[in-house]
Amino acid sequence: MYFVGIDGGGTKSRLMAVDEEGNQYGPYFGKSTNINSNPAEVVQSNIKSLVLEFLQEQGVSWGALSGICIGSAGIDLPQNVLDYERMLRTSGARCPLKAVNDVEIVFESEAKGQPGIVVISGTGSIVFGKDEKKCTVRIGGWGHIVGDEGSGYWIGKEAVRRSLYSYDGREEKTALVPLLEEACKIKRIPDILDIVYTPNINKSVIANFSKLVDQAANEKDAVAIRILEEAAQDLYLMIIAARNKMTLQDDFPVILSGGTILGSQLLYDELCRKLAPLTQNVKKTHQEPCMGAVYLAQNCIG
Repeated sequence: MYFVGIDGGGTKSRLMAVDEEGNQYGPYFGKSTNINSNPAEVVQSNIKSLVLEFLQEQGVSWGALSGICIGSAGIDLPQNVLDYERMLRTSGARCPLKAVNDVEIVFESEAKGQPGIVVISGTGSIVFGKDEKKCTVRIGGWGHIVGDEGSGYWIGKEAVRRSLYSYDGREEKTALVPLLEEACKIKRIPDILDIVYTPNINKSVIANFSKLVDQAANEKDAVAIRILEEAAQDLYLMIIAARNKMTLQDDFPVILSGGTILGSQLLYDELCRKLAPLTQNVKKTHQEPCMGAVYLAQNCIG
């Protein structure tokens, strides 16, 4: 019998499984499972293909599965949970199922049921926590238009905004201007508007500008440093909001995850500095998120 965990996303998905003895199988890779980015029939086909690849390699049927958990971007509402469960059932699953937002599987990959808070700062940002009473809370994750503070997208957007302010004379001179001009192959910074206002632009284009902010900050650029400080402050306030909604012991664990915060030593250090009066128990993720999904799949049946 096998427990299957799926880490789903907007562009790709990843599956891991364990048997009753704890032996691991995988990873297996598949396409997008985000229901907000794809038609439901496409998502179902992608999930089914991913699970079938595992089943076929092991030479077993759906009946060999004891539990499945999928954690995916796009699972935000109760209806989303029902949609994913329906897709798995109609694909052939007969075992207990669980569908959660992908932030929860990142948390469980490290916490394994223990209390704490996880902060994800990648292209977007979100905070998730669980306390001793198993109360859970989610802060942020509202998307790049109205949220995602402290994320790669937010930092990249600020780089563009502050550079245009510098061009106007509303902000001091910043190394971000020539860095953006070179990266975007433009002659002057106002030309960047042709890029950022491209219809249906991929968020990762803007988020990748965050690397330039980190580069400029490492070279002591004051504007870039302020952007990273503000990003750390936003993430800190999200953590505080989560803590205030839960009952956590002193020195509660804070797990940091995501390419933006783990890729920027300045952002990481600044957030740790802000957290120091609250907790010294800050760590980076080390486990694959899909192993958090495996843990939740095992807990489908206790």
